[in-house]
Amino acid sequence: MHLPNIAILFAILGLASACSTPYTRVRVHQDDAIEVSLRTKNEGGQPVDRGFRHPATIANVRLAHILSSIDVRTGVSDEGGGERMPAIHTDLVYLLGDHLSAAFKQADSNQEIVVEATRRERNLGLFTQKYITSFVAWVDADDRLQVHLSRVDWLLPKGEDEDDLREPIAGRSVQNFRVIPSETSSPAGSQGLAINWRDQRFRKGANLTVDLRGRVQRRSVLMESPEAVEEDAVEEGEVLALPTDPEVLRQLADLEEARRRGEIPEVEYARRRRALLSGDSVR
Repeated sequence: MHLPNIAILFAILGLASACSTPYTRVRVHQDDAIEVSLRTKNEGGQPVDRGFRHPATIANVRLAHILSSIDVRTGVSDEGGGERMPAIHTDLVYLLGDHLSAAFKQADSNQEIVVEATRRERNLGLFTQKYITSFVAWVDADDRLQVHLSRVDWLLPKGEDEDDLREPIAGRSVQNFRVIPSETSSPAGSQGLAINWRDQRFRKGANLTVDLRGRVQRRSVLMESPEAVEEDAVEEGEVLALPTDPEVLRQLADLEEARRRGEIPEVEYARRRRALLSGDSVR
């Protein structure tokens, strides 16, 4: 009976809803493993000018090499420690490189790229576990590739639906880890990196290999400090035979475990490893 008033009311509610929505999203890819969206932040119903250098043309292979170079330490505390691990599982790096490259070509200066990936793994051949990796990426005004991680190969608890998880937001922490900067990147908060994506080192997958079965594998040769690169030259060039002394082999295993758990810095790990392989005493 009061149709005009009802129409006005719905229009007002619709406008209020639009104004209260902080983001709008455009999905550019979705399959069983990977979802990629372009996300725009809104204020007052209008997109916020983010000043991103989009659209951007970055080769898919280069992006895969960049993603494979990112390491994190999980389970860190105020005292440090934590286990070092790749941020992106090798099963995902090339797929994500393809979809990221396509998304950067479509994005405008207001849109960041939101990535949510699911890796499935059979446990004891009986049931499947799901591992979630999610992050936000953009190319900033200084032409650096910003990658802000949210979840890193995070085991989805049994009974939870991955669709109910909070989507990644730069600066919002949902998992305990910190990123490890390298010669080609600098920290952007505790869980983000600003990466010199044009660096020539990303032309090749220096830390990726392919085994005889065609499976992609990852070599852990990335350093946490520039000094470690020179110290750890044995990883890249000089080849030293493994010792046969059981005691030395035990020390090598203990040293590798200490490195994985974050108990010693990379420079010290490289020094001790070189000494053990060379037959020198370790101090």
